[in-house]
Amino acid sequence: MESIRILILEDDESTGVLLSDFLRGIDGLEVLGVARDGMSGLARIYAETPDLLLLDLVMPKMSGLEVLRALREKPAGGEMKILVLSGVTDDATVQYALSLGACHYIMKPARHSALLDWIQMAFRPGPQEESGLVSAARWQLRRMGGTGGAGLTCTALAAAALAALGPDALLKEGYAEACRVQRLGYTGVEKRIRDFIARLHRADTSEYRRLLGEKWTEKPPSNGLFLSLLAQKLRKGRNERGNCER
Repeated sequence: MESIRILILEDDESTGVLLSDFLRGIDGLEVLGVARDGMSGLARIYAETPDLLLLDLVMPKMSGLEVLRALREKPAGGEMKILVLSGVTDDATVQYALSLGACHYIMKPARHSALLDWIQMAFRPGPQEESGLVSAARWQLRRMGGTGGAGLTCTALAAAALAALGPDALLKEGYAEACRVQRLGYTGVEKRIRDFIARLHRADTSEYRRLLGEKWTEKPPSNGLFLSLLAQKLRKGRNERGNCER
């Protein structure tokens, strides 16, 4: 297997050096270099067409979001994946970056082990590309106190599918996507989502309460209610991003 060629866009010198040194020590990874501003970074993307771009958002001359917009207007070629590594954590920015083509968003300070896990997952043989809606759903669920695993993945996949299909979509249509990706039966997906929602309900974070609003009760919501509310939030976020771009 050929090495995964990585370009880092990071304006902080120490962060860039630490990240570069870590990745250079991993078999199968080739670090092309570190660009300290968005403009020179964009030029290197077009010249070197990396397999993976690690992108900071706050940079001089051209921000990470401007780099994403430029790449959407004029793609670099190949199948480059983009991972945002940023200290910017507001929900609107995260979802906007995902809508512009970022595959994933990791908050700084990022654990190197978590970064490596994502790279290995993203470049496993077979279809691994995750839609912006799925990534946005994962982000929302983590903000509610959710942790990784099959429950989070099934919930994110189902909610994203319902968001994409529209408000008239049936619950089973959301489950179908989770069944396909996770290779589980309908009952298995349903149970994993139900158990995941129960854990969120016990954690009872402010983000979870905000999603449920007046529908919050002492008992966990049904899968259908929770997924429909999350899908509605995802559609609203996507529509707001679209309005910002007009």
